[in-house]
Amino acid sequence: MITTELLDYETRASYPITISAVTDLGEKVSHDYVVEVTDIYEEPFDFNATVLLVSEEAPIGTLVGSVFQSGGKPFGSVVYTLEYPVTQTPPPFRIELDGSMITTELLDYETRASYSITISAVTDLGEKLSHDYVVEVTDIYEEPFDFN
Repeated sequence: MITTELLDYETRASYPITISAVTDLGEKVSHDYVVEVTDIYEEPFDFNATVLLVSEEAPIGTLVGSVFQSGGKPFGSVVYTLEYPVTQTPPPFRIELDGSMITTELLDYETRASYSITISAVTDLGEKLSHDYVVEVTDIYEEPFDFN
């Protein structure tokens, strides 16, 4: 007997089956069995981020870094979102469907050199997790204003 799909103990721990046989003489017999799925240790869902870094005055849509699944079942989808209180201005970043974080406005190092952010992730199995990160804005040389 071979499986025809991936088995998952947490989804279904056993499968009742009936096996029937017929001889050349037409004799029939059936037996009922239960196929038990063995539970194995599965690392819990987790995610991480690359270095989150962007230069000041980078064009809107510039890649800041990426978030990615680092633990748990490697199949299925994960949706990442930036979390912030409704009373707070949204951070100037957006997370794309592929986990890439991009800028949504021009950044200025002299105004703000870093942003503390919270990223939440939800898997298609309903697992939820949040982590805090810091996005660093790097300074670029700006020539001083001169009247001459």
